[in-house]
Amino acid sequence: MTRDTQGLLDRDPSTDADAALRGLWSAAPFPRLPNDAPPELKKFTIDIDDPKRVYAIHHASRRHHFQILVERWVHC
Repeated sequence: MTRDTQGLLDRDPSTDADAALRGLWSAAPFPRLPNDAPPELKKFTIDIDDPKRVYAIHHASRRHHFQILVERWVHC
């Protein structure tokens, strides 16, 4: 009996990670401030309509800053 190792090599790990991330966003509830929270905390919070968009903007920002860092390192 042999293992099917070719099937493991054909899979793209980035698609597995993307699928896992989509599953987490669909299953995990986004945290909310409780109704009985102190007013001092309520001043510092905002309601977010689409948490996926916030994550996408954060991810793009990190990628952009990383690219700037690499460009600075290459040109030095």
